[in-house]
Amino acid sequence: MYFQCVPWRDRSCCTFNTTHLTHHGSPYNFNFNHCGHVKNMSEECRRHFIQDSCFYECSPNVGPWVVKVEMKIRNERFVHVPLCSSDCEAWFEACIDDYTCTDNWVQNFKWAGGTNQCHPGSECRTFRETFETAENFCHKEVSPHVLATRVLTRKCLASDASLLLRVKNRRLIGGADWLAVRAKPSLSTVRPHVWDESWEVTPDELACMRIWFDGSKGNPNDNVAKLRVAELVRMANSGGPVSLHHSLVLMLLLVAVVRLFSA
Repeated sequence: MYFQCVPWRDRSCCTFNTTHLTHHGSPYNFNFNHCGHVKNMSEECRRHFIQDSCFYECSPNVGPWVVKVEMKIRNERFVHVPLCSSDCEAWFEACIDDYTCTDNWVQNFKWAGGTNQCHPGSECRTFRETFETAENFCHKEVSPHVLATRVLTRKCLASDASLLLRVKNRRLIGGADWLAVRAKPSLSTVRPHVWDESWEVTPDELACMRIWFDGSKGNPNDNVAKLRVAELVRMANSGGPVSLHHSLVLMLLLVAVVRLFSA
């Protein structure tokens, strides 16, 4: 794993090349400096978007939040992934004086030459003016990959649209076989988009995902995923609102979690 993506090196869905491109290229053909005529994105703000991309590309823990969608470019996304509020607040604070011309990065950009541009006449405003609060930023904000319109090749994804586990041909960075639950892979990259409820800002004292963590102490998101699977199982057993799409794979998810946490 490269630089900011190192926390995921012991169990990861990404490759070194992907993490290197995340830092030094534009893997989603997205121009963060779309308001560059006013001010380029600050390095501190960019660090948080890079870390978000590391989470997106490398995390093996978001499968329990995957749902089906009807889109031309993909058929799955994840929804209401619990993001720790302190991570959200730090991100917003780092970007608060940076500029964007829209709060909807999937619908409101002009795409030309394979990249995003502000529409003529649109106004570049600070993130503070555009999103106002950290919570609004994380619920509504944008990312060059997440989570509804990205379609990327990754070794860690499920092989179809039904959240099925990939049981074999999985190899940890450390060498052990493992299981992972993710969205359907593809070879194409696509435009960024508004998060559109992909994140659910959650108090730190509750089970929530960390974008920033010390990988040498383990991945704190493992237990969050385990708790979510247990919740889905309880809902299914009690006749709660769990779709057939989820119900058919809950036992597979449990097998994956047992394998994951016994490794």
